[in-house]
Amino acid sequence: MKVPDAKAWVRIALVLLAIAFVTYMVFIPTVDAILSSFREKPKKIMQLQNDMTLAEQVRLRTIEGVTAFWFFAYGAAIGSFLNVVVYRMPRGESLVLKRSRCPMCGTQIAGRDNIPILGWLMLGGRCRACGVAISLRYPTIELIVGLLFLLLYFVELISGGVNLPIRRPNDYAGVVWIIFYTKWDLVTIYLFHCAMLSMLLALALIDLDGKRLPMKSLILFALLLAVPAGLFPHLLLVKIPVSSFGVALPTWAQAPATIVVGAIAGLFGAIAIAFAFLRDFRRVEIHFVLGLMLVGISLGWQAVLETAVITLILKLGWSLVSRWSPRKELPDAVNSEVSDLEETKSALELDLEGVNLRRDMGLDPTRVCGRNLQLSMFLFNAAVIHQVIWRWWFDFLKW
Repeated sequence: MKVPDAKAWVRIALVLLAIAFVTYMVFIPTVDAILSSFREKPKKIMQLQNDMTLAEQVRLRTIEGVTAFWFFAYGAAIGSFLNVVVYRMPRGESLVLKRSRCPMCGTQIAGRDNIPILGWLMLGGRCRACGVAISLRYPTIELIVGLLFLLLYFVELISGGVNLPIRRPNDYAGVVWIIFYTKWDLVTIYLFHCAMLSMLLALALIDLDGKRLPMKSLILFALLLAVPAGLFPHLLLVKIPVSSFGVALPTWAQAPATIVVGAIAGLFGAIAIAFAFLRDFRRVEIHFVLGLMLVGISLGWQAVLETAVITLILKLGWSLVSRWSPRKELPDAVNSEVSDLEETKSALELDLEGVNLRRDMGLDPTRVCGRNLQLSMFLFNAAVIHQVIWRWWFDFLKW
């Protein structure tokens, strides 16, 4: 009789754990739900938690933990895709038709190595085939986006939308009432806002790399938010009033008008802020302009002003900190190495990943101290802050 090896025992253990999990989370609650139909119902819904047994409370907490982890994992997967977008889009490469490969040896990356965060950790930060170092930036972006989705999950989704203006928060919040008794209006608003913030982060990272998106990609970014907002007006919480500019708008035109006005507000707001810092319209960062337009398209022209103010505060604060902090210079050897790699890239007409890896790790001499952080990075952080305090800010300004 053949004795199972260690890997077989691991597979057996995982199968048993899966069976136990399904039994605990699905089978037992199903039987309990059937039996509960014969029990006396509580008089008030708010008494449910007090009437729960210890086992039921443990099961509820388990469901809450698993659901939160799922949203984090979903965000980390989006972060993994953003890494692809940031690398390929400026180069005009396909996002879906081309398999992920090691930029040094060209070996296709296996599925098990593509798991967000865990893949990088299991590889020890190196390519399985050639052993070249993989930038820490990749798992870092996956972690940031995962935490971003988790933040909005708590602040905006299972809270019942307490941070959202205009819209009345749900009377019953929490995982059970929002997720399992799915409130699709709130879920779609959450996903819409996550998409906006993910795009802002992608634009900021492309700026940080010193790259530029082609015009067709800039238009695509805008359409990815404008089209859903136009088709599903409930995504736009703060709309242009039906009677605006002395004209009575038909109901069907309210959402398109909100999108157009928000985009125009974002355009002029970005130009004004950029000119305040750069003193030259020719140096306006196109990704920052698009980013603020995306805010206007998704959240309305009021959010453009609010986000712009937070962006200015963050930029001024960073400028003060950078001015007071000692400037760090790179060793001449590192500068020489980067310069040699750039010359090799130019001579061979190859896009050497080694140069990008060094920049990702903060070894680009123009960005090592963070003194030249682009406005688009401050805009992303401002949009996250705005999303958390949106209702308070909106009520404070009495828009």
